[in-house]
Amino acid sequence: MHASENTLPADQKADQNDWLVVGRLKSVFGVKGWIKLESFTEPADNIFSYTPWRLVADGKSGKSTSAREQRLNLPLSIEPESVEARANEFVIKLKGFENREQVAKLAGLLLEVPRQSLPAADDGEYYWHQLEGLDVYRVVFADDAADGLAAQGANAEQQHMQQRSVVHIGRVDHLMETGANDVLVVRGTEEILIPYLPGSVVKDVDLQRGRIVVDWQIEAEN
Repeated sequence: MHASENTLPADQKADQNDWLVVGRLKSVFGVKGWIKLESFTEPADNIFSYTPWRLVADGKSGKSTSAREQRLNLPLSIEPESVEARANEFVIKLKGFENREQVAKLAGLLLEVPRQSLPAADDGEYYWHQLEGLDVYRVVFADDAADGLAAQGANAEQQHMQQRSVVHIGRVDHLMETGANDVLVVRGTEEILIPYLPGSVVKDVDLQRGRIVVDWQIEAEN
């Protein structure tokens, strides 16, 4: 059976939320069925540790993909046959795709893997998808918080934090990588960019309560 005719088992189609986007197929490479792969994992080669793979259309492209989805029978199961690392990306050969024309149809599609294929994160660490959608609360201190900071000794910070309250400022829409650190993109009444710095900025992540508490000054309030 040709690769473009493969279909996912019914149990894999049941819940779209059981799959995570981990990469994107880009442009073709050469004439023998190779294509460039952009990995969203960190480190990048972790993408090859997660299986199985499937391809889906990019719903954020703003273009109608219904005809393409029907033509390719998306979501489409794929399997890498060969991989080469080149500069900041990979080029891969997929099983069942033997020439440039076949693989060119896949350019721009997103690569997904099952959530359960990812190993559990270490204590205090989180995958991006775990943070996306969480409500974000900003620490607000009482007017007399400065008096607490004036206290001497090891209890100064504790006194300061005891006077805090929190206000809801939005929800994590997505995260982005800047090189120095990851950034939370929070959307509420406005878009707010908050560096993901546990301890200094991110004070608490509570997945069960679905929230993040941050100590971050919003410039609009200055």
